[in-house]
Amino acid sequence: MKTINIPSLYEYLSIYDFANMFNIYPDNKLADPNMRSFSINKTLIIKNIDKTPPTYFENYNPKQTDSWLLISFYAYDTTELWWLICKTNRITDPTIEPYEFESLKILKKSYINSILKQIRDAK
Repeated sequence: MKTINIPSLYEYLSIYDFANMFNIYPDNKLADPNMRSFSINKTLIIKNIDKTPPTYFENYNPKQTDSWLLISFYAYDTTELWWLICKTNRITDPTIEPYEFESLKILKKSYINSILKQIRDAK
């Protein structure tokens, strides 16, 4: 995969816009050979999430109508952090909607900017 690094591009992206960090792969399972998929699991690893003190999290029990985007909006006032919720909860397939009443760990909003800065600085 060819990567183009444009450092000044971050000036134009919101602090939450990390969609470009996920690697894109050919997907042999799809009927169209030109289709691609991305994997949040192969690109980003959040270390020691199990060792993070519980005070960093809130619990959320999804409703039947919730999607990852909607939960992100409820938690962070933006739909762009759905991937962080999936990574925090070890969701490997974000195309499967959250299960109703399954307790999810949501990183508290007050910690998000520092976490995103650490991720961005590590790239």
